[in-house]
This record gives sequence, C-alpha cells and structure tokens, in this order.
Amino acid sequence: MRVLAAHGFEVTNTDIAVLAGLDEVHNFSWDPLLRSLVSGGTAKFGDVTYEIDPKLTNPVGLSVGKYFNTDAAHKLPSALRSQLPPGYLAHVDAMESFSSVVCRFLVELSQVGKAYAGTAIHVVMTGHDASAGFPAEVFSGGKLTGIQPGESIDIMFEGSEAFVTRVGALTDGDHTKDLFTEYHEFF
Repeated sequence: MRVLAAHGFEVTNTDIAVLAGLDEVHNFSWDPLLRSLVSGGTAKFGDVTYEIDPKLTNPVGLSVGKYFNTDAAHKLPSALRSQLPPGYLAHVDAMESFSSVVCRFLVELSQVGKAYAGTAIHVVMTGHDASAGFPAEVFSGGKLTGIQPGESIDIMFEGSEAFVTRVGALTDGDHTKDLFTEYHEFF
C-alpha cells in the first residue's frame, strides 16, 4: 500500500486484493538462466562452467522483456541445445512460458470481472513484468513489454471484456482491444 500511496493512489485495506495466481514465474532464474541466454558470457550451472554466445542464443539482440515474451528460451535450435549442459537445458525447459503466465493472469482477471458482473469497474494492477507484459504489449502496440517498479496498469471492464486504459504514465494507446480476445488470437 505504501508503494501505491507514494505514486498518488488513495487506498484502504479493503481496496486491495492479492491474487494468488499472480505469483512469480514458475522455475524462473535470472542468473544463470535468462541473463546468459540474453547477454551471453560465462555461466555456471551446478558444477559446470560454460560459455554462452549471445549470437547463437539471441541472434537478433532482443531485450530481456522481448526475449521472455517471445519464449525465445524455449525455441533454441537443436544444434545449440546439443552444446549446452543437460542440467542447464532441463532448467531452461522447466521455466514457465510467457503464454502460461498470461493465461494465469487472465484467469485471475476474469474472476475479478465475474465478481463485478454488470458493473463497470476499473482495476489497477501492479506486478512483475511477466504478468504485466501482455496487457502492456496489447495497449502499446508492442512498444512496451511490461512496467517499471511502482508503475501500474489500469484495466476497465465492460461486461465480460477487459480493456487497458493506461500503462504507467502512457495513456495514448489502444483502448479498443479486449485482453481475452487478444490472448486467443495471439496464442
């Protein structure tokens, strides 16, 4: 609540719902997993030290957000996969996909919508980039991949549809795309 208040929100304890399905990305590891795939360099996993060449793991130089949001870690070429330690690959394969994170987010969001059926409500969400990535991308036309610490996303429900109306300070975005429809078209 203090973070929200510091950013101009007036809240009481009854205004905040912590949604259980919006926990961390399952089996996620910044180091050595994602950092080494995105940026390359020396990585250590268990007792094995190895070099990761970002020209192979991230040939188009995606940002961390785009790398995760496109599930690039799960799409490594088989020739590259054969060069990586088996334990490391098992960890890469076990990392939750972006589509799974978005699905969990939308399940929680739909429950909020159902709880207020027939009423126009405004939801302010804040969370890590993984859960915020999809609504940010939909609203910004792919320019944003998430939110920064202390930022939020405003979502307006109209019936069973959910529309993003603001991401961080950005209000100039696409207010017409229903998140549930976009999920089914995107994934």
